[in-house]
Amino acid sequence: MVNEKVEKNNTEILTYSTVGTILLTKLSGFTLSTITPFLPTIAISSIGCGALFGIYRTLTRGSREHRKMIENKKEEFDLFFEGAGIKNKIGETPILIDINETDMGNIYSFINPIGLSTHDYNSKDIAIKEFLNCNNILFEVKEDFLNIQTIETSLPKVVPFILPERKSDELIVKLGINELGEEIEINFSKIHSWLIAGATGSGKSVCIHNILTQLYCNYSCNTDFYILDLKKTELNNYRKLSSTIEYVDKVEDVEKIIDELLKICDERHSLFIEHNVKNLQQYNKKVNKSKQLNNIVLCIEECVRLMNDKKLQAKIAELAFIARSAGIIIIMTIQRATKNLMSPDIKASLLGKIGFKVVSRINSQVIMDDNRLFDIKERGECCVSCEDISIGETRIKVMYLEEHRIDKILKKYCEYK
Repeated sequence: MVNEKVEKNNTEILTYSTVGTILLTKLSGFTLSTITPFLPTIAISSIGCGALFGIYRTLTRGSREHRKMIENKKEEFDLFFEGAGIKNKIGETPILIDINETDMGNIYSFINPIGLSTHDYNSKDIAIKEFLNCNNILFEVKEDFLNIQTIETSLPKVVPFILPERKSDELIVKLGINELGEEIEINFSKIHSWLIAGATGSGKSVCIHNILTQLYCNYSCNTDFYILDLKKTELNNYRKLSSTIEYVDKVEDVEKIIDELLKICDERHSLFIEHNVKNLQQYNKKVNKSKQLNNIVLCIEECVRLMNDKKLQAKIAELAFIARSAGIIIIMTIQRATKNLMSPDIKASLLGKIGFKVVSRINSQVIMDDNRLFDIKERGECCVSCEDISIGETRIKVMYLEEHRIDKILKKYCEYK
């Protein structure tokens, strides 16, 4: 293939050289007899000019072909956008300006008409996916430009659970593998409040066990756990561990726990003011070891059972808003998120989201503000969204932790009461 390309390039250069010689001769008006003495000089000059022009044409062939491809694709996109009704109020559609290949797929760049937002493209995502023949696409609108990225790589079928080594005092958990084969970690010390959502059988329960098992095994020495198991049996593995400060499975006991944690927040903030620090990490560095405070993890399994209590919702939202500086991490799970169940305050307070397969586009919109969770096909596959730039928005295959292994791993690394 490479030899054929080189041979083609050499043929083109020779052709341009010959044509250059003939043209130079004709334009000069000389006959063969009059130019015979000058033939060597003319030949060298014309061959050189022709060769240079041939080299130029060869080197720029890629950009010419790229521009031609964009022009052809532009016509296809124009027809598609018009037919799909993707246009602003005065009928303007996005204008294709570039196509770039990446390791994951293609990025199509457009001039975005005034008035069209990411929401407009998300609402037409099925039509766009069919047009691009790709099941996984991302939209990005920045100022006057739109990028549509196709993701054509695939996730592994299974990622076995392996307990990672503890890296630091920060609560870091390995979640799984992304579409590029990279290991994705979550730093709970940076993004302290999380919602994990997904339908029955989607992999949500495996994910919460994956996270809790790592936190208990690697960070029990400096972390206290409050487990609210409102499904009653889902998180029973952690009930008797010595670092579990509170374990409740009744809705009526939840408010007492939340009040206790709000009180701890106030006490810690008073200590921070006294020591002129802003958060738990700074405080622990400033005081001696005997006065250091533990991180706190609050896990609420199936928080939907609390959502009819508006007063309790307000307290949970308040806790989430002030918890980070106090070293409190909040992890909430829900099976079916709806606007009626997820109050705006609760949703705004949850900075990170892990979403698995859901049963409707409405559920996906409530969790991720788009339809991506409804498009998930495989168990254990999820989308992660958070403010931590090292994660951004990405699709992940979560490490698979078999239920029968949980207790074996916990007994090896944790202490029991």
